[in-house]
Amino acid sequence: MFDFVGYRALVDACPGCGFQYAIERAEITPWLRADADAFVEKFRGLDEASVRVRPARDVWSPLEYLCHVRDVLRVQKERILLAQHEVDPVFVPSETR
Repeated sequence: MFDFVGYRALVDACPGCGFQYAIERAEITPWLRADADAFVEKFRGLDEASVRVRPARDVWSPLEYLCHVRDVLRVQKERILLAQHEVDPVFVPSETR
């Protein structure tokens, strides 16, 4: 995602949600739109009780998954803002924050 500012992520994808870091600049907007549409569609039919239930012990509940994606997007927003304000930004891996 950040090839256009010369940043290479240490990890190609988030093991929890599959977020891809290696995405070309031209792919960003269509990818974001498609993902937003997919999220809305996937979670539209869930009721308040089922959104909190883990389908298996080692599988996140829909709410946990959504919160994780929210957090990943917050980190990406911080990185975009940093890249807009610094000539040579340093992106700290989110696991060390």
